Order: sequence, then structure tokens, then C-alpha cells
Amino acid sequence: MIDILLATYNGEKFLKEQIDSLKNQSYSDWRLLVHDDGSIDKTIDIIKEYQRNDPRIILIEDGIKFGNAGKNFMHLLSFSTSDFVMFCDQDDIWMHDKIELHYNGIKDKKTPAMIYSNGYIYKNNVNIQIEFITFHRNNIQDSIFLNGGIHGCCVMINKLMLEKINHIFPDYVYMHDHFITILSVTFGETIYIDKPLMLYRQHDNNVTGNIETSFFLRLKTFLNYNNPIIEKRHYNANKSFYETYKLIMDEKKRKLFKDYLRFTEVNLIQRLRIVVRNSFKVISVKNLVLKTLLRKPI
Repeated sequence: MIDILLATYNGEKFLKEQIDSLKNQSYSDWRLLVHDDGSIDKTIDIIKEYQRNDPRIILIEDGIKFGNAGKNFMHLLSFSTSDFVMFCDQDDIWMHDKIELHYNGIKDKKTPAMIYSNGYIYKNNVNIQIEFITFHRNNIQDSIFLNGGIHGCCVMINKLMLEKINHIFPDYVYMHDHFITILSVTFGETIYIDKPLMLYRQHDNNVTGNIETSFFLRLKTFLNYNNPIIEKRHYNANKSFYETYKLIMDEKKRKLFKDYLRFTEVNLIQRLRIVVRNSFKVISVKNLVLKTLLRKPI
């Protein structure tokens, strides 16, 4: 059994397409756990309509509202009892074999693991054939300076990942996908399926914003001194993660987190030493060194 976690909020415009794409999956042994964050449109009506015809769809009605998608997803995690967990955004469309390929890639793992795949950007109901994940994660060094995680809608984790931390979560989690990514690169194996398995819808109400595809706008952002290397909320989330799990980390990983946290407190020369000594990278070590020279730390 696979639990698919769906956090909803005013999703009536695209929700049916997403749920239909789940029902059309080649792998059918799943259940959809849905928690709504106080929608005022027809989202709940749509979910209940599907629920009446498919017992795999479960709406959790506990009256709790978060006003935050990440907190909503973390809340849903507490209801999951299956051996594998996926996260589902309300406005995307999954390819018919997405669940099957993720499951086949992780089902035999005997240690904590996360598997993820890519997807195409989907804009104005058109698949523009551009993959939205452009670089990949394997360890703390290539992940911790990235202000975000692997998109939650792309991943599956096994129960062993949550058992590793005894289902205890940090006091502060900015976004669920950032938490899951850092959890995976710290305590588990991270696996990539080199195939686009979803359409990632771009529209004005995207929770995490639209993906910028223009090279010149990306360059402008890169060169902007006031665009910090580390975004404050992700820094606080990484700090909270470290404080929560440092006692079960090995010494090498504790040192990586300590140096990352020191990065914002020391001078430029020391920041450069931290990057080079630990091989921290944003795509590459050279790229992060250049950012360190051009931009403020936080």
C-alpha cells in the first residue's frame, strides 16, 4: 500500500484533472489522504464526490487550518501508516506510470530511502517540454545551500525514513519538501528516475512561485547582491533540523551542519574556506564560491 498525501486549498479549478490522473495510474494499490486548509470554493465538494465512488480516497475532516501548504503536508504525514508515502499537489497531472516506476525503484530498499523523478513544465494547458528539475541531490554538500528541496510532488519515501527519526519532527519546518530532502541526504539514500513523470502546472497561484526559464533573468538574480546566498527561512529550518537530529547524526554530518550554520557569522575569507573545505556547492563548488564573492550571506 502507498499513501498519497494531498494538501488542498481553493483547488477547484484543477483538482479534478489531478485526481483523474491518480485514478488512471497503472499501479492501483494506493489510498489518497486529503486534508483541506479551509477552502471557500468547491474543493471539498469535488473531493467528496470522488470519495463516494472510490473508497481509496479519504478526506480528513478535523477542522484544523494552517494557512500554509507545508504545515498542511506535515500534518498529513501523521495520518500515514503505509510502507511508502508520496506527496501530491492539487494542480498537477501525473503520467500514468508515475506511481509504478517510483514503487519499483524503492520497494526492495532495506534502509531509509527517497526516490524522485522529473517532470515537464505545464503552462496555459500546454506541455512546453522543459524539465523543471535542472540539478540533482545526493548528499548534504550539494543540497544544504540550495534554498529549497526537491519538489515534494516528485518524491516517494519509504517508512524506514520516518522510523529513522521516530516520527519526531523539528519545531520549525518551512516547507515539507525542503524537510524531506534534507532528511534524505542526511539519513537515507536518494535515487533519481531519469524520466519526466508529471506535468508541473504553472499559474498565478503557485504556492512556491513559477519557475523562471529566462537565462537573462536568472543571471540578473545571480548577480544581485541583495539576493542572499541563504534565504532566512531555509536557514532557520536547517538549524531546527540540526538541533532536532544532531544526536543521531554521525560526526562528519554534524560538522557539515555546524560549518553551514557558521557561514552567516564569519567574514568573507572564512566563508570561502567553509565552502572549499567542505566542497559545498550550488550546482558546483565554483558556482557557490562566486556567489560568496558577489552576494551577502543571508
